[in-house]
Formats: sequence, structure tokens, C-alpha cells
Amino acid sequence: MQKLSRRTLVAAAAVVPAGALPILKTAEGASGSDAALLVLETTIGELHDEVGRINVERVDPTRDEFENFFKLWLESSYSQAAEQAMLRFGKESGRDDAIADTDLVFEKVNRLIEAMWTMPAQTNAGRAAKLRVFFKHIALDHFKGPDSELDWDNSLARRLLLEYAGMSEDDAVRLTSEA
Repeated sequence: MQKLSRRTLVAAAAVVPAGALPILKTAEGASGSDAALLVLETTIGELHDEVGRINVERVDPTRDEFENFFKLWLESSYSQAAEQAMLRFGKESGRDDAIADTDLVFEKVNRLIEAMWTMPAQTNAGRAAKLRVFFKHIALDHFKGPDSELDWDNSLARRLLLEYAGMSEDDAVRLTSEA
């Protein structure tokens, strides 16, 4: 197995929860193990869950009212007053802060994914971890559903990726339905 560089481990550790650090450290010396990829996959999923919680608790409750301000702004031909009311609502309701918080979490996710992509997978388990991150957090709608419902190019790409990771179409359908 290729030994993980210190730079890769430091980049990953910068955004991985402290409790996961011992796992990353042991993964560095583990022969034939893709443990670090599995830890990164879990951490990326947990961060996506955090974004979901922020949206449910702080963004979604303001959605209808914000959409009303947005419609008013569109219907008023983008008037300055309607725009200012919409911006004021975003700030005063905490919606802007919540969205900024999700942006910070997504920055962490992006750094983790970049770190993950620099680590060569040595086993099907490692390749599958990367593929699950790809399906759940990157490709999103391009690969959702049964093979027969996908565009031809996406279907071919998905089948190739699944073969590479030792996964089945059932795995992909399950993964993309969870995303």
C-alpha cells in the first residue's frame, strides 16, 4: 500500500473531528487498508447531516416568507425597496447567518473530498467509499434511479464506476435514493 503523505493527513485532519484522528493515524501505517477513506466518508456524511439540520432548524422555517419577499421583488421589476425588504428579512430572521453557516460546513466538506481524492484506494472497500461519496455528495441527480431511467452516458459511466468499486446496480440505486 502506498503510504499516505503527511500533507494529505494534515489536510484531512484539519476538518476531521478529533475523535477520528486516532483512526487516521493508524490508517497511515495499516498495510492494505483504506481505513482513512472510510473515516473521511463517514465524516463527510456527518457534515452533510449537519447542513441538513441547519436547513431544517434555521432556513426552512423562513422559506415561505422569504419566497414571498422574492416574488414581490420579481413582480416589482426588481425595485430597490422590495430588494431592501428581502435583504433586511434575510438578515433579521437569521436566514443569512444560517446560509453562511452551511457555506462554512460545505467548505469543510469540499476540503475533505479533495483530500480523499488525493488518496489512492487500495481495495474495493476504499474504492466503494469514494464512489459512495461521489454518488451521495457530488453527482447527486445525474445517477439517481434504476439504470433504465438514466441518460445513456450517465448509465454507462455509473456501470463503469460500479464495476471499478466491485458494487452492483442495486447498491447504486440504494445509494442514490439515500442522497
